[in-house]
Amino acid sequence: MRSMCKWRLALSLVVLFVLIPQILLAQEIGPLPQPNLSGEWVAGAVYVLLLVALEYVPHFAFWWDLFAYKRESVAGFGLLIVIALVGFHYLGAFDLDIGPFTWDVVGQAFNAWLAFLGGSWLIWSMLERAGALPRKQRVWLEEDGDGGRMVLGGEG
Repeated sequence: MRSMCKWRLALSLVVLFVLIPQILLAQEIGPLPQPNLSGEWVAGAVYVLLLVALEYVPHFAFWWDLFAYKRESVAGFGLLIVIALVGFHYLGAFDLDIGPFTWDVVGQAFNAWLAFLGGSWLIWSMLERAGALPRKQRVWLEEDGDGGRMVLGGEG
């Protein structure tokens, strides 16, 4: 079992550091768009980092399944992304076109975070209510013997 995990990790690293750069060098994808202070950029950063962690950080997916404060942690991580975007803007990494630091910038950052919260919580709630979150789906297996059922996996 451990050797299987090592092989998966090694294969993932090869794909990440060897194959993907070769494919990207072979294609002209153009320049990346300039970041802006909006709920869409915050959501993109949060969910890309979360999905990468779920797939490539060992044991993170198991910990995340058992973690009870998913929504709160995603909201806090979104706030950290907003602060990082504003901080990188003022460090000169990129231009968010927000001007000098005033209370107006704080308001724009807060509004971007609220837009992220509203959109992500709405979608999360809709998917949860529909039973479409993959980690919340029940997996049923037949027991041997008396023919009863037991639930394995998911938070159901």
